[in-house]
Amino acid sequence: MARCLGLSERTVVRRAAPLYTDGTLRATAVRNPACFPHLIPIALRIRCRPNKIRHVAHALARRTDTVWVDILGGGDEISTIFFLDGPDARNTLLLRDLPATDAVGSWTAHSLLRVFPTAFRWTAGLLSPQELDQLIPCPAPPTAPAPPLGIDTALITALTEDGRTSYTELARRAGTTALTARRRLDALVRGQAVRLATEVDLALLGAHTEALLWIAVRPGALQEAAGSPNCPRPSIRALPCSTVPGRQRTARRLRPPHPGSVARRPRSPVPHWRSTCWHTCWNDAA
Repeated sequence: MARCLGLSERTVVRRAAPLYTDGTLRATAVRNPACFPHLIPIALRIRCRPNKIRHVAHALARRTDTVWVDILGGGDEISTIFFLDGPDARNTLLLRDLPATDAVGSWTAHSLLRVFPTAFRWTAGLLSPQELDQLIPCPAPPTAPAPPLGIDTALITALTEDGRTSYTELARRAGTTALTARRRLDALVRGQAVRLATEVDLALLGAHTEALLWIAVRPGALQEAAGSPNCPRPSIRALPCSTVPGRQRTARRLRPPHPGSVARRPRSPVPHWRSTCWHTCWNDAA
């Protein structure tokens, strides 16, 4: 990173540390549901009282099993994705926690079938090919997922809370040595069981508008629809596919230059497109 910016490593560390301290940046870890069969990935659309919606969104964002939370443009709906730890966690959320929240009026839940890797390569067009080559000069090929170990839960939980946790602290949390914690984390990352990520308010990068599109496609056509020319565009930063009764949907998170540009964008290149609805995201809570 220092070479890419033309700065010294010390300058980069000195500048980045306060950004993590004041919450501008947040380091975390995200599990790959394909490597953790007990995980239940679901998408929720929650209708709330407008005067309480921020409180609900922040409460959801504080959960360790939350992947993202958005307040949608109408001001009375939240879109969120969870990776829940099994049926008990799902039932607790849907049958106890949400019904007990007075500000929540209703919700719909959708099972996530797949998340296409658009977000892993997303740069919003802010980085040139040369800068990408400098930041990722020689990406290591993925290895086979490592068999689960007893220390994995403690390691991943600690990294989810703070992705900058030291190996010494990881070892203390997992009851092992720092060397073992380092080797195990390296195996989890190389096996794509865990992805280390840094969260940031994208408005700070100049992306002031986000639109969430729910696109209904014919069952069995998800791969073809996701592989359309729309998918690799810099404006598409996430592409999860979920179920709804009798059909499947792709939910595309876009960063258009202006909300009106989404409505003007031609839809014909997407195969098997049945219908769509879209919302502007005014606030990212997580």
